[in-house]
Amino acid sequence: MKYCFNDKLMNIKTIISLIIILFSSVALTAQEEEMIIEPLNKDAQYRFSFENPKGSVNITGYDGSVVIVQGKLRDQPVNRPDEGDLKIIQPYRFNLSAEAKETEILLKCESFNRTVDFDIMVPRKYDLKVASNDNGQVSVLRIDGEIDVRNPNGNIIIQNVTGPVVASTIFGEARIMFSSLPAHKPSMITSYNGNIEILLPEESDIDFAVKTARGELITDLDLKMQKRETAVVSTADARTYRQEEAVKARLNKGGTEFILNSYYGNISIKSK
Repeated sequence: MKYCFNDKLMNIKTIISLIIILFSSVALTAQEEEMIIEPLNKDAQYRFSFENPKGSVNITGYDGSVVIVQGKLRDQPVNRPDEGDLKIIQPYRFNLSAEAKETEILLKCESFNRTVDFDIMVPRKYDLKVASNDNGQVSVLRIDGEIDVRNPNGNIIIQNVTGPVVASTIFGEARIMFSSLPAHKPSMITSYNGNIEILLPEESDIDFAVKTARGELITDLDLKMQKRETAVVSTADARTYRQEEAVKARLNKGGTEFILNSYYGNISIKSK
């Protein structure tokens, strides 16, 4: 019986050793990086800034005090077999750096034209200034600070935020869901080719300025359409009259300004 127990123990140790070797091998080749960034003052109102050269950026707000960054190479390098006694170890494929100032945390990624996707956790109260320049989506979840997002070539998805939001894309779509809205802080959402969808509480007090040349305005809210104004510009020898291009609409009492622009896409304003 003692022999059997020792034999089983040896088998368990062997399995554990194999698992350690396996995970060690993955760590050498998986091309995942993690960085934890501590602010200089945990009670200060920070702005987190990051511009990903290529890849997606997913940001989630949480109740902690540090910024947790995880980056992963989307297309893993092909592992060549070891050559005899020579072991091949993959070099690092991208580099992270960060700078923590008094009121700003700046993250940088050097990716050498490779696609790197990021999952980032930041304190919920932080302001954001985030961009993806190519080949990715930008998503933001549960942030209470001001949000500035740019993604010219992909979609923007923002959920359960209190705004205000400035978001712009050229070839993507934008979908923003507000859990609540601060009074009198304007938001602006722009997409040239894609649709824009805004979801917000029915009791919000908003003045909308909506412009879409080829698309439609769609809503399930009781928007009160405002009179179209005509701008008059006088010079020494002429007077020019021009009607406003944007559709003006008011929700409830109005007050908070929302500017929504698309050229080809539809613009939807819905209750959440």
